[in-house]
Amino acid sequence: MRGGGGWAVLALILAAGCRIEDRTPTGSRRDDQSIRAVVATYYRSLSTRDWPSSRSVFADSAQVLVRGVDDTGSSRFATAEAYHLELIRRARDQRVEAGEVLVARLDVRQEGELAAVWVAARHHVSDPDRAESRSADHFVLRRVDGAWRVVGFYSTPASDLPAR
Repeated sequence: MRGGGGWAVLALILAAGCRIEDRTPTGSRRDDQSIRAVVATYYRSLSTRDWPSSRSVFADSAQVLVRGVDDTGSSRFATAEAYHLELIRRARDQRVEAGEVLVARLDVRQEGELAAVWVAARHHVSDPDRAESRSADHFVLRRVDGAWRVVGFYSTPASDLPAR
């Protein structure tokens, strides 16, 4: 074959034999938005100390593990209710006004009825004598009665999270 015509035919034959694999997750965009909304509600409610809203994103049977700052220990909560009662107690005992919680990074993965969300969060407090804290949080969500709920939550302090 003379000229570029032969190469064009060969390229066309090769292109016809290729196929692009679709590796789209099984979840829909609506599910992704719903999952992100659950996580956003959690952090927004921490910022405003809206405990009923924070509690509402957790399934009753959710397991919670919160690691202490500087490896001072971990607190495991058998129920979401116990976790939220501890949040309320700590907020009352610390006598610090609510501070803003900012999400620095968020990664959502969904497979059918389950989802995992990894979050790098920054916790700003209104007290100038207290330093900003950072956490690496992991949520496991499950679709319960048509709505996404947190069924597992793990939080650990983090010092190497990206700056805002």
